[in-house]
Amino acid sequence: MGSQADETFAGYQASGPVPQDEGAARSSRALLPKRAVMGIAAFGVVGLASVFLSRQGTAVEQHTKSELSTQHSSKNGRDHEEQFDDKGRFIFREYDMQKPFSSFLPGIGGEWGTPLYAFYNNRGQSMVSVGSVNKDGAMMEFLPASLAYQEVPWVGFRTFIKGTRKGKTWVHQPFFPESTGELVKQEGGRKMRRNMHIGMNELEIREENDDLDLDASVQYYEVPNEDFGAIIRRTTLTNTHDSETLEIEALDGMARVLPYGLQDLPYKVMARTFEAWMEVHNVDGEEKKAPFFRLSQGTADTEEVQIITQGNWAISFLETEGDEGHEELLDFIVDPAVVFGGVDTAIEAPTAFILSPLKDLLEQLQVIRGRTPCAFAAANVTLKPGQSVTITSAYGQARDVETFNNVIIPAITARSFVQTKLIEAEELTERLTKGVKMVSGSPLFDGFVKQAYLDNLLRGGVPSIMGDAEDAKVLNIFSRKHGDLERDYNDFVIESTYFSQGPGNFRDVAQNRRSDVVYEPRVGDFDVRLFLSLTQADAYNPLIVGTSKFSLPSEDVASALALTATDAHSAANLTALLSKPFLPGDLFRSMDVQEIHLTVPKPEFLRSIATAASQVADASFAQNGFWADHWTYTLDLIENYLMVYPENKEYLMYDSDPVPFFQSPGQVNPRDDKYVETERGVRQYTCVANDEEKVKLLESRKKEVGANWQRAVNGEIFAVPAISKLVSLAVIKFATLDPLGMGVEMDGGKPGWNDAMNGLPGLLGSGTPETFELLRLLRFLRVVLKEYPERSIPIYTELHDLIEAVRGELKTYNDNGGGEDDDGAFNANEGIWTVKEVDQQYWDNVRFSLEGYREAVRLHFSGGSIEYTASELDDFLAEMEAKMESGVERAIEATAGETPCFFWYETTEYHPVNNGTEDYFGRPHVVVDRTRAHTVPLFLEGPTRRMKVLKTKEEKKALYEQVLNSTLYDDELKMYKISENLEGQPEELGRMLAFPPGWLENESIWMHMSFKWYLEILRAGLFTEFWEEAKTGMPPFMDPAVYGRSPLEMASFIVSSAFPDPDMWGSGYLARLSGSTAELLSVLNLATAGPEPFISTNEGLSLEFTPALPEWMFTIEGKVSFTFMGGANVTYHNPRGLDTWHEDFGEVSKMVVRLAGDGTIAGGDAGEDGGQGVITCPLDDLDPGQDVVLELDSGVLPPPYAEMVRAQAVRAIDVHYK
Repeated sequence: MGSQADETFAGYQASGPVPQDEGAARSSRALLPKRAVMGIAAFGVVGLASVFLSRQGTAVEQHTKSELSTQHSSKNGRDHEEQFDDKGRFIFREYDMQKPFSSFLPGIGGEWGTPLYAFYNNRGQSMVSVGSVNKDGAMMEFLPASLAYQEVPWVGFRTFIKGTRKGKTWVHQPFFPESTGELVKQEGGRKMRRNMHIGMNELEIREENDDLDLDASVQYYEVPNEDFGAIIRRTTLTNTHDSETLEIEALDGMARVLPYGLQDLPYKVMARTFEAWMEVHNVDGEEKKAPFFRLSQGTADTEEVQIITQGNWAISFLETEGDEGHEELLDFIVDPAVVFGGVDTAIEAPTAFILSPLKDLLEQLQVIRGRTPCAFAAANVTLKPGQSVTITSAYGQARDVETFNNVIIPAITARSFVQTKLIEAEELTERLTKGVKMVSGSPLFDGFVKQAYLDNLLRGGVPSIMGDAEDAKVLNIFSRKHGDLERDYNDFVIESTYFSQGPGNFRDVAQNRRSDVVYEPRVGDFDVRLFLSLTQADAYNPLIVGTSKFSLPSEDVASALALTATDAHSAANLTALLSKPFLPGDLFRSMDVQEIHLTVPKPEFLRSIATAASQVADASFAQNGFWADHWTYTLDLIENYLMVYPENKEYLMYDSDPVPFFQSPGQVNPRDDKYVETERGVRQYTCVANDEEKVKLLESRKKEVGANWQRAVNGEIFAVPAISKLVSLAVIKFATLDPLGMGVEMDGGKPGWNDAMNGLPGLLGSGTPETFELLRLLRFLRVVLKEYPERSIPIYTELHDLIEAVRGELKTYNDNGGGEDDDGAFNANEGIWTVKEVDQQYWDNVRFSLEGYREAVRLHFSGGSIEYTASELDDFLAEMEAKMESGVERAIEATAGETPCFFWYETTEYHPVNNGTEDYFGRPHVVVDRTRAHTVPLFLEGPTRRMKVLKTKEEKKALYEQVLNSTLYDDELKMYKISENLEGQPEELGRMLAFPPGWLENESIWMHMSFKWYLEILRAGLFTEFWEEAKTGMPPFMDPAVYGRSPLEMASFIVSSAFPDPDMWGSGYLARLSGSTAELLSVLNLATAGPEPFISTNEGLSLEFTPALPEWMFTIEGKVSFTFMGGANVTYHNPRGLDTWHEDFGEVSKMVVRLAGDGTIAGGDAGEDGGQGVITCPLDDLDPGQDVVLELDSGVLPPPYAEMVRAQAVRAIDVHYK
């Protein structure tokens, strides 16, 4: 692109008439800001397509409209009308000539459905890979994005059309790339238009071909609410000629199919060899209408041969009118040689199809073994002028050919099935996102919020509430580890079961569930307790978090439930399944395999077992180290819970069920076993190792429920109150501070949030983000202790011993002048701190005590505890806080008043360990005696986390302005970079240094951290500044031609102006499944409802909204509506059209509340009208089922109505401002 695109653009301009406004157009471009000019450069190829359509003036006008569509003053939805179709889908015009991007269908089958995955891009016919469960279950090969952009037009879906009109025959491939020669020949412009329409749960591409008078469209969506997973593809061909009939012979389908049984990585290196195992079944006779693709047997070279019965399948038919009966299946060609000819291995042109009539091809011999198959459906139709035909195909996987033939085919071919499933697919995502439904003056922002919520639940899961209402169970479903064409490094899992879910990484799940309790208050403290329980005795945690399983109390209970749900013959088998911890999806799949048939409806059966069961957390170590930041997200969960349930603070901290400790097989090594002498100096390697004793211990109880909960010496699961667990977390992390007290060390071998700094732990690195979070935790604990001064806190014996040791070291440190730095301790020119002896000695002694603690709790807890008074514990936490504040001051001094993020420590003096041991590579273990700290260039994470602990709005604003004027700000894009320039830094810091600036984590716009920063700006009360940042930093307000994808979708990073290619500046990469969605939801909560909407007093719970919305977010009528607590539709009425924080913004004149008097959960679109009257009587006096309206002259909703809002028993709230 770039200059080459501009030259091409100029060439096509010269070929047509020069518009009279050419000079004006050129001058207007010269007046555009630099970013806008860059946007036009990036838009170059699309601009070329626009010129093909009309004149240059029109092209410029179209781009100007695109720019105008992102202006925030628009309140009439004009931006929505221009960029979206009538179904609310974003339109990517001339999609195949835009910047390449990748995305996916959400892979949700519904609670009672079974999903597939489907990844697509904007090349060819879009769909790249379709499959089940993971990469090994692909029917279309999983391809990394870089390869997919090249290959999908050839090996993906293809459509070959042989058209005849008045005796003249031509061949056309809709959506196939045009050669340069073809483009040049098309004088006057490209004679076709190709647009992509992106919905939340479906995708459609359209081609309009003026030369051939033929329109083509392809729509993709997944089948929800069925026992089988399938993807539907509807190819519609329309004869657009006004008078001539068109005869068509067509082949439509997959150019390459992977039979079931292949594994992704072996196939990629042994594709030729594995062809010998490939077979196509169900096509042995004359009719080849339902191919079933599988390997003949497993490919492993072992004595046990794997017998394969499962298979991938395909069917197609022409859609006909009517609701009764079944569609007639089309014939398939499964041998690519029959389509392309035996010598066209490039499969570029369907040579055989071109040269032979379709009926002759169908009569040819097809090789169905030992060859990589295709799956082309054959159709022969005649279209009158204006007439259309739709070739509908379905693709999926079945456990055997009998299920395919007898269950799946009759279901899919039933007339109206595909239309019904399209409606269900659209309704599914609408239902899942209704909790964030918003209607504002910015339809783009409204759609952005919905898409973000959907993508957020794909990482964290959506809470499904099961069982008895008084003891509800929370099952998080539809989650998975993020993995897609761009995130090719991740092994995603999307189980093909009911209530499908897959495991995720701790950091991802903890953050993406942050707002669950806000949108589904019935979640309660479930997530708080889960993630607090997963914290280990060493304050680290496992990497992988699965969905919590159900566990029945005994086999007798399991047997009783089985007998009420199935016949006597199957009850024993069902009892066996229910006697072990299970997930609902796995349970129903096992029942299906064992042919256990229920005598009660499935939902009723699930409700009964969920009511009787308890839940068991599912997690696994699954790593080679422990991440430094994972613990920091637990306080976010606590704060959000207390935002919804402020009256429950004491109960949560002191009186709720005690929380256990997760026990991993991994153990953090002491310094003597991980500090080694290398050629480059002392390093910290092999930080964590599997402990053989712990492995044996965990193995010995693997069949027990809660096998991973650490026991006391008496064998009982050891658990403590939540406040005690938080104190243990704070004390241990405090004991992990670096020698200067500036950063928390990464002694678990993994860095913090920025995992691309993977080498930093080896450099004895530390980070201030965890320091700020620890300071935040200490302050939270101190507030709790002061609020409940009469409550004592049980501290388990081992932690008490550590506290006493740390307390003693703090006293010695302070007595010896610790924290009082000498003038020469810091070298400002080099950014290096020399660690004084008092600091080094304190660090060494505290670390020794921490190692003693870790050894003491390595296998068991003693089981004993000591009661601390609130004041006693608060005094100790105050000492910790003072030490930390001193360390923060040092850190700020190290960067001339700015906020640093990382340090690494150079060892200046050391000696060998006493026993003279070496590591695996023969490097001697050493003892560190003296060090000095090096400052790493600035990272946005530093000030982002620091903002949380600043105490005044003035301090926060000063920090904001400092960052805005720093090198972290990208002046070209008006966004924030993840880091400043890292040139000259040691490559050992991590893979960040391997990337070019502006790409991936190296000086790019990393959206998750940018959104964390935006959230803190909003939380700081800097409302004007926040919304100004949103205009340039949030996708709905970006130019899609620059962003390179739908403005409703997040990306992980945006290429910054540090990247060497200006045409890529502003482009988004790594689609959607980003932690930035969690930050946006927190932003949404703050901006719409305020930081503390619920207020707990002696009188009960009240509710008061404090929105932070700009005037341009209101509609022309002065309204903004949003969904609160997953049920109530809240509408603000702003008649004066002011920012809600404006000094002249009026007080509330009245609040109108519509109550769901029937006790049902709210969630409709009710507004202020339609009630049955205005009432002032207590709710208890109402008739049962009466739907009423309550009107107040205050902005505070008193008890008991506030609690009703939280209980989702309020339909709508209208807040009228003066």
